[in-house]
Amino acid sequence: GATALAISTASAPTEKFGHLAILAVDDNAVNREVLREALMSLGAEGDFVSNGVEAVEAATKKHYDVIFMDGSMPEMDGFTATKLIRDAEGRNGAKSAYVVALTAQVRGVDADAWAAAGADRHMTKPFTSARLTEALKAAGTGVRVIQPAPTPAIVGPPATSEPSRVPEHVPAEAQLIDREAVATMEAVGARSGRDVVAKVWKLFLSQAPDAVFKLETLAAGSDPGAVARQAHFLKSMSLSAGAAQLAELCEGMEQDGKAGDIAAARQKLVATRPLLDETCAEMSRRLTAKAEAAVG
Repeated sequence: GATALAISTASAPTEKFGHLAILAVDDNAVNREVLREALMSLGAEGDFVSNGVEAVEAATKKHYDVIFMDGSMPEMDGFTATKLIRDAEGRNGAKSAYVVALTAQVRGVDADAWAAAGADRHMTKPFTSARLTEALKAAGTGVRVIQPAPTPAIVGPPATSEPSRVPEHVPAEAQLIDREAVATMEAVGARSGRDVVAKVWKLFLSQAPDAVFKLETLAAGSDPGAVARQAHFLKSMSLSAGAAQLAELCEGMEQDGKAGDIAAARQKLVATRPLLDETCAEMSRRLTAKAEAAVG
């Protein structure tokens, strides 16, 4: 799925967006939960699907004011889904949905693919509450930030030769659990009255072990592209949950896979399971301590 959707909240927005019909498309359950909580904290709700095929089907059945679209997904990527949604709108004379591309880059092959697909706006990850608010406001006015591609382009997943950028909130010496990510989830929860950290971490604890197992299985094979995609998926989930060291390790494996160097990815993979165990143990420890403090 997309890279992380961890949210930074410098100030609490006062706008409410409950009148907007919103569709969110991401194959990563942790990312979906973070976006769901962020929208709820702004008084908005959305329908959530996990791939481009489901997105096209949903947008065909119902008009959405805003569609948050991930790029890399199974079944159908977000670029193709956006193009198909735009084609259907053109055929039916329907009002255009405001498509917000969830992306790590606003320039380069990724951005070019979104322009060709017909997206209206980028929202880089990790996104801030201010940028989420801007995107929802812009949906009401139809302000398009992404300029259409100047010449017809083949729409599809972007080339993988350009390395994806690790979101800036992951420092060179990454923390096991990123303090900023935790603080920002807590800020979202403070507005909505929900324990966002607990919800996201419990989901991570249930999903991450399977994601690592799949990565181990793929690394034992001979498809470096599949290794890159699964490493990206685990990186995205880790960043959203604040598992910064694990995300940094996954970034390295993703780049190895993109370079076709499956042997290098396997070397890094040796450290992945122990680091996952350490990360999960720390999350569980903090959740238990918080629960005990609440009781006491």
